Amino acid sequence: MKLYDTQKNAIPDQSTQIKVAAPEASGINISSQVIEDKIHPGEYTISINGTKSGEVEFTVSQNPVLAGNPVSYSLKVIDANNNPLEEVMVSWR
Repeated sequence: MKLYDTQKNAIPDQSTQIKVAAPEASGINISSQVIEDKIHPGEYTISINGTKSGEVEFTVSQNPVLAGNPVSYSLKVIDANNNPLEEVMVSWR
């Protein structure tokens, strides 16, 4: 995932502040370790895998977020072999 400020500047050094959860999902394993790309600061990777097919709702948060400072997230979905998955619906709430 990529983390940007409102001016489209990458936000580095946030790997310990990013939390991902799937509160209503069973059979989903979310790594507690978020890894920042050393070549592309502000780009983060987290391992998520599951035992069932279907739709899962994830929440992504970054702490702390200062009031009045919006944060933007983007996401690339890949399979277990690191192949990008096109046309996978992802929504943020």
